[in-house]
Amino acid sequence: MNGNETFNDCRRIEYRQLMTRLAEAVGRHQLPVKTDATDINDILDGDPVHYGLVHEVVRAIYRSGRCHTLDAEVRAETVFNSLGGVRGRLLAERETDIDQINLLEELGWASRVLFAAPPPSGETCRPESDAGSDG
Repeated sequence: MNGNETFNDCRRIEYRQLMTRLAEAVGRHQLPVKTDATDINDILDGDPVHYGLVHEVVRAIYRSGRCHTLDAEVRAETVFNSLGGVRGRLLAERETDIDQINLLEELGWASRVLFAAPPPSGETCRPESDAGSDG
């Protein structure tokens, strides 16, 4: 099995749904997503434990996905590349907080599970072959 076969069921998901599902996986104290937010500046509800890191991750995925709204779709590759970029930056720092690395690992594993599973009923996650080239 090559690395892409793991994610055949779900390759794209709406940004808002992604953030909501990740918050469910890692806990709202880590990723307090406001489900009725109207734009990226309003997506976090309160102060997450690692505010700076969470803020960076949320924006990195949004920016890398070229999202213009919270309902724009993002690709699995965008999510993993964004998390990897933030992780690389953290590991390069001299005084990295191990709890921040652990949170990124949790977000990575939660994303892997999300993108490997069939989408729940009513969500827009779909196989890459059905997706357009936008996003």
